[in-house]
Amino acid sequence: MNFILLSLAFAIAHAQEAPANEPAETPQTTPESSQTPTQPVTPAPKARVPTPGPKFGDAHPTLALTPERLTALRQYRARQLSVRGETELHGGGTRVSSFSSYPYSWGMHTTVVSDPISTTRTWGLYQGPRRLSAPEFLLLAEETERHQQLVTAIHLAERKSKRWFRVAGVGAAGIITGMVGMAVADEMEPYLLWNRVTFGSSTVAVAGLLGASFPSAKANRLQRDPSASFAIEQAHQWTDGHNEELRVELGLSPEEVWLLEMGTEGR
Repeated sequence: MNFILLSLAFAIAHAQEAPANEPAETPQTTPESSQTPTQPVTPAPKARVPTPGPKFGDAHPTLALTPERLTALRQYRARQLSVRGETELHGGGTRVSSFSSYPYSWGMHTTVVSDPISTTRTWGLYQGPRRLSAPEFLLLAEETERHQQLVTAIHLAERKSKRWFRVAGVGAAGIITGMVGMAVADEMEPYLLWNRVTFGSSTVAVAGLLGASFPSAKANRLQRDPSASFAIEQAHQWTDGHNEELRVELGLSPEEVWLLEMGTEGR
């Protein structure tokens, strides 16, 4: 009886320990489950280093300085038009006066008086190093109509001046005639007559000189002073147009012309 109970207890204990001793099942792994999902890695962009471009003033690779281009640059420098500032000086004369202190003992005294110098800012027109008159500039700038109008005004003023100079010449001739008549007059009445002729001729000569001075000065001013005919803004506009046509004619680049103009400015 005891043997049966021991056998039964041993069988139950063996049955309970058997599942614990069996090897545990290992989960099967698939290729999909063994790899963890990762995001695609994009490479960081490389820093771009800017390449330095040509600086202003560098020689253009296609514009090498050949003898032909050097000749063209020299022609441009000699034929270009420019507007330059000028300074006119006025005054500056000196007056010297002397007097004696005789019969005193301190001798001769001299006084020197100097007039102050004043300046006036003006502007002029140039072709290369040569100063141009206003008609010459308009002719080179191909402003034919304005050139003709200015030349007509100058000729009109010159004709008026010549007429007044003829009047002054008649007066000078009358002065000479009256002086000769007074010299040969034997009586008072002819002498007084020639004296009146001399005085009247002097008045005519002075009036002729004064009348000729105004149109002569106007003609001279129209000839040499461009501000009497047109504004400086128009002069710059015509100068730029002429220089651009000259640049195209000689086949020069804008950079070459600009550097050349900066180098010749103020000459």
